[in-house]
Amino acid sequence: EILASVGKGQLGLLSATAFSALNAFPVEIAFEGMKYSFQVRRAGTDLLLFSIGKRTIKAKILERPDGSYFVSVGDNSTMTIFGTDEALGLRLRMEGTATIMLPTLYDPSELRSEFNGKIVRYLQDDGAMVMEGQSYVELEAMKMIMPVKATAAGRITHTRGAGSIVGAGELLGALELADPTQVKKILPFAGDFALKAVADGGKKETDSADLMSQVQLMLDGYAPQQDPASTVQQLFLAAPPYMYTELSKGILQRYLAVEQQWVAVASNNVGPDQAFSALIAKNKDALEKVVVVAMARGQ
Repeated sequence: EILASVGKGQLGLLSATAFSALNAFPVEIAFEGMKYSFQVRRAGTDLLLFSIGKRTIKAKILERPDGSYFVSVGDNSTMTIFGTDEALGLRLRMEGTATIMLPTLYDPSELRSEFNGKIVRYLQDDGAMVMEGQSYVELEAMKMIMPVKATAAGRITHTRGAGSIVGAGELLGALELADPTQVKKILPFAGDFALKAVADGGKKETDSADLMSQVQLMLDGYAPQQDPASTVQQLFLAAPPYMYTELSKGILQRYLAVEQQWVAVASNNVGPDQAFSALIAKNKDALEKVVVVAMARGQ
């Protein structure tokens, strides 16, 4: 999507702000009456860091050709997950384990269709009372008439008419709630989010190869797994002295690989947009090189 936009000359996606939003974003998940608010960072092409409270969980995610995802969390937990977006939320099928539904956070005063169909009739007049669990509309789908039930009690306002074609998730009616205080609330999670898959088994030392990989990913523009200066310091503490020159050379080469491309188009005191336009023209058959430069310089 980014490559297609860049190919059309849309330079806004190449800004540091745009890549910052791609590398760090919030995710809210509702499950069993609780709302879990994660801050997610992209630390590599297949590595995501999920932070909640004082916990940070690393997850490696690889998309497969069949649309499933191979997910690795911690040292011993791996699984294949199939995800399906549905009207009422995200259904996750974990191969050989279980299927769970992560419901979309919704407003109980909104009555929405659970499937595609055609409105046959409303079962209460506009402005009439409807009780929780009571059918309020009939939809025709696959040559069958199926009722849809209200998720709360209140006075209904029709938002569509008989004969209307509706899709899953579309608004069918609005409720003036009879008692808003009785609506089940989704409470924010405030405890310690501890997973068995990442249970502490003693702090493990990080070797120099892994630390070097972290430094390279930071130079490529991905979100750091920890303080960048601390990562470099740990790298040289973990490596034997005879590797110092080679490590320094590798870091400098990684940095210059991006900066030399940028200097080649921005040396005439042109603005960022003009420089990116020149870089796009120079790499019109390999636009991924432009994205790599933009991402690295945005870090």
